[in-house]
Amino acid sequence: MARFLWILMTAVTGALLALSGGAYAQANDEKPAKVKREVKPCRDEQGELLPLFKLYEVAGRKWTTKRVTNPNAPGGDRFDMYSCYEVLEVQTDHALIRQTALDQSRKPTKDKPIDGTLKFDSEISPFKMQAGFIKTKDETITVPGGKFDCEAYAGGFDNAKVWRSKDYSGLVVRHSDDYGTTEIFEFERFDSDKAPAKKSAVVKEGEPDFSLYKAKRSWLMQTTIVKGGLNFVSFRKHDVTKADATSCELKITELNDSKKPIKEKPAEVKAISFTREFNDWVEPPLGVTKLRLEKRKAAGTAFSCTVYRLKDDQGREVILWFSRDYPGLTVRRVVGDEGKDGVSELVEFK
Repeated sequence: MARFLWILMTAVTGALLALSGGAYAQANDEKPAKVKREVKPCRDEQGELLPLFKLYEVAGRKWTTKRVTNPNAPGGDRFDMYSCYEVLEVQTDHALIRQTALDQSRKPTKDKPIDGTLKFDSEISPFKMQAGFIKTKDETITVPGGKFDCEAYAGGFDNAKVWRSKDYSGLVVRHSDDYGTTEIFEFERFDSDKAPAKKSAVVKEGEPDFSLYKAKRSWLMQTTIVKGGLNFVSFRKHDVTKADATSCELKITELNDSKKPIKEKPAEVKAISFTREFNDWVEPPLGVTKLRLEKRKAAGTAFSCTVYRLKDDQGREVILWFSRDYPGLTVRRVVGDEGKDGVSELVEFK
């Protein structure tokens, strides 16, 4: 089991436990003095994370590893093990990561998940290969989680071999040693993992961007409120029913937990003119404080968002994820401390 602890650090846990480092100097008989190391920038001039940190740039991304032990190894485990890794939150210079142990049916065990902070620092694990390993070759391998272009390494203890993804720096696709093999079992990919397509300049600089409403789109928000330990779920559907170059009609329908219209709440139809007078349809609410930029998984894709904080009319703190590519589209909304007063998330976008 002791040998397995190193494996559990696959892709993330090593980074969670790693120290951000620093050099030490010895002066006479004094204790070593810690010298703070300058960390290189992790974002470009537009505020986007550098490609080196792509694996961790989408909040909500998950991947699962499977550990198959060698039954002939002395003291080896006799059953497969699964671990799930999730990017919980992406801050300016770090991400919050969670590791969850899964049972044989890939459901969370009773063990408490391990949460940690991963610094976007190119000089630490998992972005830098551990000492003692030597690169042997470039190789494309296929595991249950898909096909990956990798750099293969050998070294360390127990005849270890490591295949690290070339596209997702820090992702160990396969690790094998005398005691077993760990592979990526499931992995989420997003269109934004590739070089993003440049958005056509259809809006003049300084003009409000109503592109969300200029086509017959529909999107669905799911709101979950926890009361007495129970989840109460409702939905709100948005449909652009009419649209031309100057205006549109937006139909908003309240749905129950079965996604059926609520009879007591008839649908509202809003007329939106693509003029400055209707800026509140494409701008964040007044009084917001900008927190950061963050890509977040929603409706099966990754949305580039600006994250804001504000107080609502009841004085509650609200964290708002506002789409950058589709101004006016709320991707996520958390009300109250850790969402105790409700969490709304985009679950469909067409």
